[in-house]
Formats: sequence, C-alpha cells, structure tokens
Amino acid sequence: MPPLASLKVSPSGAEIAFVDSGVPPGAKSYTTIFAVHGMGFTHAIFQKIVNVASAQGIRFVAIVRRDYPGSSLFDEEETAAIGNVQLADEWVKARGQELAHFIADFVQKYSLPPISDDGKTGGITLLSWSLGTYVCISTLAHVTSLPDNVRDCLTSRLRAFVVHEPPPFSLGYTMPVKDWAPIIDNTIPMEYRFPFWGQWLTSFFEHPESSKRDVELLNYVLPSTDKVPVIFSMSKSEIEEVVYGDNFMRELGVVFNFGTQLKANYQKALFDKETRDIFPNMKVSYLTGEWTVSWAYASMWSVQDDAKAFNMEKFIDFKIIKGSNHFVQWEQPEQTLKLYAECSGL
Repeated sequence: MPPLASLKVSPSGAEIAFVDSGVPPGAKSYTTIFAVHGMGFTHAIFQKIVNVASAQGIRFVAIVRRDYPGSSLFDEEETAAIGNVQLADEWVKARGQELAHFIADFVQKYSLPPISDDGKTGGITLLSWSLGTYVCISTLAHVTSLPDNVRDCLTSRLRAFVVHEPPPFSLGYTMPVKDWAPIIDNTIPMEYRFPFWGQWLTSFFEHPESSKRDVELLNYVLPSTDKVPVIFSMSKSEIEEVVYGDNFMRELGVVFNFGTQLKANYQKALFDKETRDIFPNMKVSYLTGEWTVSWAYASMWSVQDDAKAFNMEKFIDFKIIKGSNHFVQWEQPEQTLKLYAECSGL
C-alpha cells in the first residue's frame, strides 16, 4: 500500500491523512472514490482495495479520520466537547466540514477530472463504512454552510454516496434490544474486551430468517463455524496497522451523546428535498452483508422504513452482498471494488 500523505484543512486547521492509489495508468478520465473508515479499524482496512484500484481504472483514496494515527488527534477542547450535548451541533458539523474541505482541496491539488458529459466517468464517490457514516452524512447535511468554492466542488462532482453497513447509532438510532458484543460484556476482563470484540466482529453470522425483517429472529451472539473470522487471515503486522482502540471510548461518547444530532443529519442528508436538489447527480446505494452482524440488518431495515415514510424508496438502492460479512473489503477486494464502481454508476 502507498505511504500516508496528508492535507491541512479548514476550518479547524487539522491534518487529515490519506492513502492514494493514484491516477490509473493511461487514464484520461477516471472516477475517484473517497473512503471513510469506521470505529476500531483504521483506513488500512481498505488497503487491499487500494492495491487493486488502478487495475480497475479507479482512483481510491482511503482517508484517516480525525483521532486516528496519521491525522490530527482531537485537542483538549474537542475531546471535552464530546461529553457536552449542548455542543453536539457544532462538533458534528465540524467533522463534516473537515471532510468537505479535504475533498475540495484534494480535487484542486490533484486536478481530479469532473463528471464527463455522458456521465460515464469522472467525478467522485463518497464511500462511508461502518461508523464513518456519521462523518459523511454530516458533510452532506451541512453543505450549504460551506464556502462557495467548496460547496460548488462537491455539488458538481459528487456522483454517488455509498453507505456500507453503518451501525444504528451512527444514524442516531439506538442499538437493538437484543444486542451483544464483547466490548459491553462486564463479565469479560477489561483488557480482553477490545481484542475479543475485534475477533468477534470480523466473524460471520448466519441469519436464516432475515427475510422476515424481525430483529428478534437474528443471530446476535454466536458466529458461524462455516467461515473463519476475517481477522484470522491477517498477519500480526497487518492487525497492528488495521486495528486501533486507543480512542474507542471517545468514539462511543460521540454516538451515545450526540444521537439527536446524528439522526437529524442522517435524515437531512438522505431524505431532504433541498439536499437532493443540491446534489443532482448523487446516486445513493446502501450495502449490507448477508452474513454480517445483526445490527447491520437493524440499520438497513430502519433506513428502508424511513425511505418509505419519506416517499423516497426509489432514491436509495439497497443491496445485500451475498456470503459477506462486515469486512468484505478485506476478504474480497476486487469484487467489492467492482460493487463500489457499480454503485457509482460506472
């Protein structure tokens, strides 16, 4: 994987690091996918996709979120604000604005091609995976607050938004009543909870009755024995690069304290007519793995219900990725990138 680079972005002046697959060889026009990682797993979870992107004619940029190694950590004031619900609006908005400025600066610095006249190439796709979704929806929800040049960059070039398995709390929803994870099990010694969580989350879970759309019937504890957890295919050095838990409690603080604002942003980003009008080229896809953790199904069903309630069912393309779990980008990078390209209208 290419080395980390970084850009200093407004309005916070934070350094945002990234890994860039670069211009596809011989490409006069190409689409760039900006990927935003989740919680407990870094940008390196996309490293296998970065390595195959050029061969598929795509530029893939894996962004390092704030408070992860390479990008600026939250300062004392930003960290303290996570516990203050009165500051939720501005705190979450700032994360979205940082991402918007990063993308606009990247587009300008590297002269990314615009959407072609026939719409078949060029432009950018915003890809959110897992908890990283809250940052991306904040970018879309607060686009009108951006400087003209940043807003115009996004609105003219954004061809797709791909939402890949967000947990319910990244959208402002509570977790299902039937929910379990090693990280919240008080019977497990503290020092083992995060490592156990990483192994458990990368497992595969069978949901034979998922077609009934009932969270009570989902398998929310026991992994399948048919497939080995994805983390077991990683080397020790890869695990050290991919897994990161030093900021885990701060991440949980965001989703537990800022739920009201996260839900407002989610609805504004996906279901608001003004947002749709601002992003006329934006195709929205929602991806969920067939054998993923139970809360991913709960999230998808909530979004489907909201799409119906807002009369926006035709606006979001929901896809089930057969045989996959929460880490399909690591297990099947070439196939996953092809799916991301399809969701981008390529």
